[in-house]
Amino acid sequence: MDEDSLVYLGPNVEEDLVCWAVDVSEEEGDGVVSGLESRKVCFVELRTLMVAADWVDQRAMDELAIAGHARALLEWHNVSRFCGSCGGTNVAKEAGRRKQCSNTACGKRVYPRVDPVVIMLVIDRENDRALLSRQSRYVPRMWSCLAGFIEPGESLEEAVRRETWEETGIEVGDVVYHSSQPWPALNPDKWLEFKLQDTATVSHNTKLFRFSFDPSANLGLHVASCLLTRAPLGYNAEGKTKYVVRPYTPISDPEAKGYFDLLIKVYPDGKMSQHFASLKPGDVLEAYLDQAKEETGPKTALNPDKWLEFKLQDTATVSHNTKLFRFSFDPSANLGLHVASCLLTRAPLGYNAEGKTKYVVRPYTPISDPEAKGYFDLLIKVYPDGKMSQHFASLKPGDVLEVKGPIEKFKYSPNMKKHIGMVIDAIVKNPEDNTKITLLYANVSPDDILLKQKLDSLQANHPNLKVFYTVDNPTKNWKGGVGYVSKDMALKGLPLPADDTLILVCGPPGMMEHVSGGKAPDWSQGEVKGILKELGFTEQMVFKF
Repeated sequence: MDEDSLVYLGPNVEEDLVCWAVDVSEEEGDGVVSGLESRKVCFVELRTLMVAADWVDQRAMDELAIAGHARALLEWHNVSRFCGSCGGTNVAKEAGRRKQCSNTACGKRVYPRVDPVVIMLVIDRENDRALLSRQSRYVPRMWSCLAGFIEPGESLEEAVRRETWEETGIEVGDVVYHSSQPWPALNPDKWLEFKLQDTATVSHNTKLFRFSFDPSANLGLHVASCLLTRAPLGYNAEGKTKYVVRPYTPISDPEAKGYFDLLIKVYPDGKMSQHFASLKPGDVLEAYLDQAKEETGPKTALNPDKWLEFKLQDTATVSHNTKLFRFSFDPSANLGLHVASCLLTRAPLGYNAEGKTKYVVRPYTPISDPEAKGYFDLLIKVYPDGKMSQHFASLKPGDVLEVKGPIEKFKYSPNMKKHIGMVIDAIVKNPEDNTKITLLYANVSPDDILLKQKLDSLQANHPNLKVFYTVDNPTKNWKGGVGYVSKDMALKGLPLPADDTLILVCGPPGMMEHVSGGKAPDWSQGEVKGILKELGFTEQMVFKF
């Protein structure tokens, strides 16, 4: 075994260890494998070990993470033995952290590749069942979400649909983003070493220090957060290293790849600043992400990963079958709901055969200002056989409702279209948004028109908003449209087909089928049908909620 066989993984500062990886699969002649086996060391498939380990044991998880890192780096070394440019032999550099072509005329550098991955939770249309997978090596009763690598040139949505189809034969409809995990250089759980690349004198007592890291990564520092730095100060009575720790915020672009800059004022008695002053290019600095300052931006009440309880503050009767429900939360927070997104509500429906609670789940969009602090309002039409609406009707002030979200159904941005046939509040409240809006609002009777007073007020104060009402059962003094939505009504109340026009359609299934065609069985947008198709609207001009 030669020196180039070793790959540097990094230090474990807490235990005063340095971690290295070595591939012994081809070292039989050196007696490495037999020597390890004589010490009762056995070899196991890493994934089997990972699913069998106790996930509550943090030490075990840390060691498995190191093993996974080692396995990935060794695999990269194995598949990158030759230069992709000239065919020469690649040799390890910087303790295996990169490779370089041995052909001096080429000298191409190669770094480990990071492949993006999608992890998806596939749910059914009722949002009460999830599609999980299981492999034969899993421990009993262990299941996982579907996941897979993104192919070159493939979008995230395409990867989700392809991987799900390849693994299960099931077609996926709408794809909703939950979160993204970047690959930053900093680690909020460990002290990491960063090499000093260069220094520059800024003034008589101030210097600029540039530290380098993996050129494919950014630092991973959020706005208004900082990193902690530390330097050794000798040993304590127990023989453990003492450190001085100081926070600093880099002055370089947070998105810069491969480096960060610190501007340090050097004080005569400053322990940390004197440590900086002593550093020479090639020396290392230990740094750590300060989590205490990570949270920025407004505080929000919703959580897309958890069902949270919101207390009913008050109710009000709006019409013969409609009530307004106000729910309260932390008065310093807003709800955290985006334009054209919704929240999920659920209510218990008894128990299943296994003794677990069954739920009815329904989406609703609050009518209150998304920026309102401490409360949100839901306008609920109560149906005699509506499981969720009947649950709302049974609530009394002080009762709680379980809510999760936000669920983004349609991403709206100002001026994205010249003329839109629905979304209102977010447009008229933004003076920079010049979008024209027309709303064709169909109801059974005038008493069923919810929020008419607010809509009329918005129309009176905003010339870019036009509202057209139609009802099936008009009263004697009714002056709006009469009957079901027709082709003539659509021509009068909606913009004409154009690339800069978008029609948003929302309503019961019968109305959707008549106007735009319903969604596909997999809940994707489906084909445009009905009145809108007759008028010449294409799938790019229509969005169905």
